[in-house]
Amino acid sequence: MSNSMRLIVDPPTFQPSPYGLLTVVDPRPSTDPHWQMGVTYVDTCGGMGVTLDACTTSAPGITGTGSIPAKAATTTRSFWGATPFTVFAEVDCSPVDFYERREEVMRQALNRFETFQVERTFWTGLAPERNNSGGQANGVFPHLAANAATVEGVSSGNIGPAITLQQAATVPTGAALNVVDALGALEAALATCLNGTGTIHVPQALAPTLALLLTKQGNRLITPNGNTIAIGAGYPGTSPSGTAPALGTAWMYATGPVFMYRGEPDMYLLDGAAPVNRSINTVKAIIERTYLLGYDCCLFAQLVNTASFIATSTGTP
Repeated sequence: MSNSMRLIVDPPTFQPSPYGLLTVVDPRPSTDPHWQMGVTYVDTCGGMGVTLDACTTSAPGITGTGSIPAKAATTTRSFWGATPFTVFAEVDCSPVDFYERREEVMRQALNRFETFQVERTFWTGLAPERNNSGGQANGVFPHLAANAATVEGVSSGNIGPAITLQQAATVPTGAALNVVDALGALEAALATCLNGTGTIHVPQALAPTLALLLTKQGNRLITPNGNTIAIGAGYPGTSPSGTAPALGTAWMYATGPVFMYRGEPDMYLLDGAAPVNRSINTVKAIIERTYLLGYDCCLFAQLVNTASFIATSTGTP
């Protein structure tokens, strides 16, 4: 039966995930395009400080020696770096009505897929080669699933401070924990490292087991300690070494606050002056946007056993 007489209507309205990574980041102005070459930022990370007795129990001697303790540095001034990556959507469709609606169609395509791509790259650190040649994916820094540090500027031929592009994730507890204890372990680690609000990164598969522990604050989810929650559809739940978790488990990560630079979308037709593939009568177009995300001081990872939480919450022995 022919469908030529069917009424053409709009598709269902697409709604992005309400609590994904892009809802918790600190967006930065992108007016200076040089961020697309990467950025370096300086921060103060380190210990929690020291408290000294203001009055000593015995006076110092004439020579200046005595019981007054010496003060020492409690934090470090550290240098951090972040590198950009580009997400894109490609549309191959009939040119009959595409040229009139191409901007609308392409923006819809980017809106549907860019958050997932950003989350996947931020978790794994992988971005495919731009020419789709099938070569090895390029590393994006910093990211979450990492078991080794990447430091720039420490070789003999470089001048300047060491810049940390990537931390190695610290695992608070090696065993898989139920989601309550896992969240507690990550928040305790953040409290020691950051002494402020950070971000907990959660795969969507763990969201139902976390629901009772979170509260909504504006358009964000927060923990009892005030840390923000990013529940990412693009978060694969893999370990710091990049391995997939066993059935019934997933990894969560915790970082310091996350900032973001984001460019404007760029749209263009492929294949230069001949964008139409006449063998199949389609036009090939692409829309892309460049991102850069960074965090500092803290990176923790914890394995979660979702089965143990379900058994405990339902009273199953």
